[in-house]
Amino acid sequence: MKPRLYSKSHDWKHNGFGFLSKCIKCEVTEELESTDYSLEMEIPRSDRLYNLLETGLLVRAKPNHLDPTQFFEIDKIKVNKQGIATVSAQHIKSDFLNNIVRGNEFGVPTDWMIQGNAQQVVNKILDCSIIHRNWKSADDVEHSFSDVVQLNGFSNSDIQRIILTPPFTFEEAFLGDSGFIKKFGGEFRFDNEKIKIYKNRGELKPVTLRFGSGLSEFDQEMSNDDVYDCVIAYATVKTTEGNEYTVFYGYPETVYHPITDAVFGSDYEIRVYYHNMTSELSGQTYAETPEAKSHIEEALFISARDQFIRQKFDQPKINVKITAASHLRRLQNVGLADSVNIVCGSGTIVSEKATKVIYDSLKERYIQHEFGERKVSLKDYLNT
Repeated sequence: MKPRLYSKSHDWKHNGFGFLSKCIKCEVTEELESTDYSLEMEIPRSDRLYNLLETGLLVRAKPNHLDPTQFFEIDKIKVNKQGIATVSAQHIKSDFLNNIVRGNEFGVPTDWMIQGNAQQVVNKILDCSIIHRNWKSADDVEHSFSDVVQLNGFSNSDIQRIILTPPFTFEEAFLGDSGFIKKFGGEFRFDNEKIKIYKNRGELKPVTLRFGSGLSEFDQEMSNDDVYDCVIAYATVKTTEGNEYTVFYGYPETVYHPITDAVFGSDYEIRVYYHNMTSELSGQTYAETPEAKSHIEEALFISARDQFIRQKFDQPKINVKITAASHLRRLQNVGLADSVNIVCGSGTIVSEKATKVIYDSLKERYIQHEFGERKVSLKDYLNT
């Protein structure tokens, strides 16, 4: 499908300037848990719209096998000696994500904190935007911000606390290291002006890939940078007696000794990931009693355990990139966040999500899939 060229003043329901009929390349790249949703085109000088190309214009193109056409804003144009223009463009979601959250009023402490379920947190972030107005979308209809962000599959009973230092953008609030996704989990799906957040995006497809004998057809990478033997959560808390104490607790208890606050193992070096829970436990003071300490340690234990299990800290990361046509034929119905089964050399089957895809919008087919960086055990990897 050929892409179309628009100005921002065009009625987006129609054809804009028209098709870029001589376009020789149009590829859309999207990554999971990333703001990278981009388009790259190559336009020869013979295209009738060639002289109209400039930054700030919009390109409408098919981004994958499922979604409707999406709008991308041109941010870079480079022309080679043959006169072929390489055009780079970013999805229009950036217009929304760059909104600034004003944070607290004058005289209120710097850090901005909100606690609640997923919908309550989203509403608070949107309500505190500096540009507190309705959002005019591609269909030329004004929506409130609450219509733009749609939640799917989140539990009202899951309560989290988010602490950020203003001013910050919607991107930081939703996708940053201390933002919504880090606290609640989930994945984004961008659909022109709408932002859809899924607790569990994608589905398991009936595709099985086996690697071992055909490794030359895969690019693989394994990293143990984020492998840890133990997570220790800690918090500095205030007591009713006016004192401050730092309390620790770790997971798993086969490595962490709760009596001595020490880690132990065999003759290898223990790698520890420290998780600061001070902000989460700062809302109250505690009596200096064994019962109160036990209550704090239970909260720290749950946090350490959840971090260890969710992040799979004991397992190295593996990343598999597939560009070989023989495998891509079976992956044409596998989109971003969909999963396939990958059989390791040991026979172990792991379900891996597509974390990056590149789609050829002209031929309407995927030309690259990346699966990972979900973690598999080192034993399984070495047995491939």
